[in-house]
Amino acid sequence: MSEFDLYRASYHEKINKSLAFSGQDIDFFTKTKANYLSQVIQDTFARENRLTCLDVGCGHGDIHKYIKAQIPDIDLTGVDVASEVIDDAIKFNPENRYLSYNGDRLPFEDNSFDVAYTICVMHHVPPEQWRKFLKEIFRVVKPLGLFLVFEHNPYNPGTRYIVNTCPIDENAVLLEKHRLVSLLDQTGFDAVKAKFILFTPFASTFFKKLDKFLYWLPIGAQYFVVGRVPSPEHITDYQRTDSATWSWFNKSLLLKFLRFCIIGSIASLAYAFFAISIYLWTGLPTIVSHVIGFSLAIPISYIGQKRFTFHYRSADNFALYRFLFISIVSFSTSTVAFYIINTVLELHYLFSVFATVCIVPAVSFLVMLFWVFGKTDIPDTDSN
Repeated sequence: MSEFDLYRASYHEKINKSLAFSGQDIDFFTKTKANYLSQVIQDTFARENRLTCLDVGCGHGDIHKYIKAQIPDIDLTGVDVASEVIDDAIKFNPENRYLSYNGDRLPFEDNSFDVAYTICVMHHVPPEQWRKFLKEIFRVVKPLGLFLVFEHNPYNPGTRYIVNTCPIDENAVLLEKHRLVSLLDQTGFDAVKAKFILFTPFASTFFKKLDKFLYWLPIGAQYFVVGRVPSPEHITDYQRTDSATWSWFNKSLLLKFLRFCIIGSIASLAYAFFAISIYLWTGLPTIVSHVIGFSLAIPISYIGQKRFTFHYRSADNFALYRFLFISIVSFSTSTVAFYIINTVLELHYLFSVFATVCIVPAVSFLVMLFWVFGKTDIPDTDSN
């Protein structure tokens, strides 16, 4: 008997008890994830195709009615290690197919499903089995098929509270987003992307739009990662049924530049704050204040651009050195510009600071995009 069979009758009660402080029950969070899941599926595949979909770790199948409501003709199959819970899934959702399995090999042939997903399951899988778990899913998804993983965000305090107070999560090991992205990359999935979700427990349209807008901010209660199984020819730019591929690329690049500008603005404000404060409070020469302010802003810029702008996930450690090199070049350029503006042209110090802030960003974005954070391959360190 699986440990989850022990909570067969009390599962929803215990989850809702841990969620009570949020003002919502499990149904709200299930619906939200169903909306994201259904939207990604519909955006990826042609509407006229009848899709086969596998839910790994389906539990009671609570989410399936919400998926069916948005994609009525989808062919759903659920598997779980909890055989008694599977009996309940069959009872509550007789139109779907449900199977129990031993948690090792999925009971399906290779290339059986168009879509597979797993929702808040991997943190229950022992870490030493994460790669094997993902490889099994990779095996049963068709070429150009879709895979989604939803997981808890360990950086969200509310999520931490729920996991720590819920007995079902007693043995849970939470995964950071960048760790899960790396695992999908190493497994062989292409076009891996991630988004944070559930920033608020509110169901109004405004907060739903806010949730989608803030997807890059790593404080959402949960996140999901999406990957595609490559074709036999290892095509990574997928041929879709419409012209959405190029529009997606352009939109993605635009959003990436927007994130770059936001992080750059934060780092620039930090630079300006440090430089001006040091100049006004210590009386140090203006050029010294400028150097110290720029140096203090570098760590803010590196962490922000790496994690939030470019979602950099390569295993190599040279990105830091490339970033520092570019920072030195940028520093030198900005210092020369600052000297010319402030000393040669004899313009006001405050104007010099903010003029310097506007000199390098566009060139820096292109260099970081194609060189500093352009390396995306990750060596497979799995020795099994």
